[in-house]
Amino acid sequence: MAKLNKKTIRLIVGGGILLVLAVALVLLLLLLPKEEGEANTSSGGTSSDTSVKLVEQEQADVQSIHVKNSMGEYDIVLSGESEWKIEALDGFEQESSMYSLAAGEIAALSADKILYETQEELEKYGLDNPETVVTAAFKDGSTVQMNIGSEVPTGGNYMTIEGKDPIYIYSGKSYFDYKLTDFVSTTVFDIESSETTSSTESGSTTTEETQYVDRMEITRTDLSKPIVFSKYEEETDEDNIYIGGTYRMTSPSDIFVDDSKIGTTVTGFMDLYAQGVEILNPTQAQIKERGLDDPAATVRVTFEGKTYTLKIGNAITCEATDDPDSLESGHQHQTVGYNVMRDGTDIIYNVSESSLPWLTLEADDIMSVFVVLPNIMDVKKVTVTFDGKAYAFEPGKTGSEDDEYLVPKYEGKTLEEDYFKTYYQILLSVYQTGVNTTAATGSPMMTIQYEYLDSSRQTDKLEFYDNGAGAYIMSYNGNMGFLTRVAYLNSIKEATAMIIQNKEPVIN
Repeated sequence: MAKLNKKTIRLIVGGGILLVLAVALVLLLLLLPKEEGEANTSSGGTSSDTSVKLVEQEQADVQSIHVKNSMGEYDIVLSGESEWKIEALDGFEQESSMYSLAAGEIAALSADKILYETQEELEKYGLDNPETVVTAAFKDGSTVQMNIGSEVPTGGNYMTIEGKDPIYIYSGKSYFDYKLTDFVSTTVFDIESSETTSSTESGSTTTEETQYVDRMEITRTDLSKPIVFSKYEEETDEDNIYIGGTYRMTSPSDIFVDDSKIGTTVTGFMDLYAQGVEILNPTQAQIKERGLDDPAATVRVTFEGKTYTLKIGNAITCEATDDPDSLESGHQHQTVGYNVMRDGTDIIYNVSESSLPWLTLEADDIMSVFVVLPNIMDVKKVTVTFDGKAYAFEPGKTGSEDDEYLVPKYEGKTLEEDYFKTYYQILLSVYQTGVNTTAATGSPMMTIQYEYLDSSRQTDKLEFYDNGAGAYIMSYNGNMGFLTRVAYLNSIKEATAMIIQNKEPVIN
């Protein structure tokens, strides 16, 4: 026998160790307990890890689907060649795409795999009295019934098919996990404008939709007066940049609305969507229970000749969806939406608080700093009065329609046009700084009065009163709803002293 060298011995020993390890691994795998999802050999079953085709139909061949789940039951029926609907929802806008998804799922139904080849201990898998039962009928007269049971810890649900022996694992239960109201459109308002503006940029044309409402009124139980504003229609000259904004507020104050502050106050109404539908065809008792008989807020919008109304009722809290027995000690119920109804639709929606700015909107949240902004080309005379003296200026518009200019005068003396425009800008820059709630007493410390070339137009008068607290009350045509700063009035006094000498005032 030939003598083995050290290298040969090492190879033999190494191979022996590998063989021992391989045998140990096989024994370990054989002795490991079977996990859920493997065949129960005691019942003679076998399992499959590949998907199992249960129905092979075309989506358009689905005639009807009956769904019974924990939230109720309903029938999805074929309407037309390849569209479906729920007849119980006739009269409501339905989410047809959800029907197509359900029909597509049932037409090509597959299970993830077979758990057991035969059905035993159905109660263990929630299949003795399944919570979800789906029955579909096809155009060829065939039917299929799915019994969907408990959740599988590793994902999916246990399922049986009526007339078949196995217990399956199925991952498509979500297609049938809806209640009737889930199929109703959650669009509260989707109001489109008939006005569009087009612009060309870099050779391409873009079209933008303009949505300027004619009027909006917000009424709330905590407001002494409603917030009302309307589209401001006054035309302005292209040469005069002093324009107030898109809207003019008429309640609780008469003032421009600041376009930069209005946010979703208007646009949020025009495109309002709910989180879900709470009740269809609510009774008067349900309307009252939800706080919609005496709503916390009512919003009315007039747009292109039609008025739309939105009512906002009670808050919806997590209490409505949580199991009270499972709530932890000290749990605080959170608001998850509000009950909302719109005119012309018998639906109570659940709309998120973030989509309802009208619940907390205050007038001064959207008020412009400008109380009045007369176009200089429309003014016949502006009179500034303080310290017992009145200073009357005439802008003196002249020229043709295509070439207008000013010849301003003070006491018959002509002023430099640019100097007077600067002075006029200072007059317009007396901003309101807040809402006034106290009555003014005594005589005004200053008055600015605008008279117009159009004799039919009302004279606008601003009056300023010392409220004794370091600020002035500003009255606009008798409405003492505003505050302003003393510094603004001091600037007017300084500017007036300059312009009457035909010197250019300094804008501070």
